[in-house]
Amino acid sequence: MKASDLEKRILASDLRHENIDELKVFIAEGKAKLFNLRSKRKTENVENVSAFRNIKRNIARIQTIIREHERAQQG
Repeated sequence: MKASDLEKRILASDLRHENIDELKVFIAEGKAKLFNLRSKRKTENVENVSAFRNIKRNIARIQTIIREHERAQQG
């Protein structure tokens, strides 16, 4: 999976096969991409406004998968 995929909907089943460290990298990339989109929105027009929602949802989805992995290791 690449950082450019964060603008599209990512399936949770695809994320479950990833390593936790890779998922944390995707979160960091997603937050950076979201920051860039927000700053771009202030200075100029953004063509793909649905990317905001998709990136935020993908970040939440990745955080959920990380939490599932943590809970599975605990018990």
